[in-house]
Amino acid sequence: MLYKITDKEFGIIKLNLRRGMKNIIFRWKNDQLHIIAPIEATPENLHKSIDDNRPRIRACKADGIRFYEGQVIPLFRSSLTIKLDPSLDKYLVWGRDKSMPNHFIVSVPTRVDLNDIAVKKTISKVISDVCKRYAPEFLLPFARQEAERVGHIPKSFDISHGKRRLGYCTAQGDVKISHFLMLLDEEMVRCVICHELAHLVHLNHSPAFYSTLNQFLNGRQKELDFEINHFRWPIYT
Repeated sequence: MLYKITDKEFGIIKLNLRRGMKNIIFRWKNDQLHIIAPIEATPENLHKSIDDNRPRIRACKADGIRFYEGQVIPLFRSSLTIKLDPSLDKYLVWGRDKSMPNHFIVSVPTRVDLNDIAVKKTISKVISDVCKRYAPEFLLPFARQEAERVGHIPKSFDISHGKRRLGYCTAQGDVKISHFLMLLDEEMVRCVICHELAHLVHLNHSPAFYSTLNQFLNGRQKELDFEINHFRWPIYT
């Protein structure tokens, strides 16, 4: 259920109340604070949690997204570099580095202001497009490898494009994982994939499901879930 609340410092906050949530999660998206909280959370609980976490919320503000010349952005089993190119007029260009097949380059006109929010959103869109284009090449073989490792093979693997849902498993046994996983490190990607593979055993989020998932992740389920929930996305999404 989606709501809005107001805070004296952070302004209008988008609130998403979800069943099954145990913790309150704070995220910045396009300069607006979003809160995901248990459906039982009261306004008093939420405002107290905001007050208790103000320093961390400020530190995670989306204004922290920065692009600069020579910046290297890690991608799953690959990387991407931001490069200023004086030969470009007004369009961004991206491509695969011919000398490094697992490396990509986004070339930006020298005259643009990399601190301008419109420019940052454009660069973010280009990086997302790179991830979308190459996710099948990088993510799907790893997903199949993980399925072999845990001994649960889905009917099919495919790429989806959501950030809110990084993966899902259908009742028919098809698993989809988001191209945004390209922005996560290998252990977090493994956690998302194993989460969906555990749904081949338990379609709900019961204690038995989390026990299975924890086995798949060698006892690191809570640790990796925390890292994913508090991950600072390097682009606007």
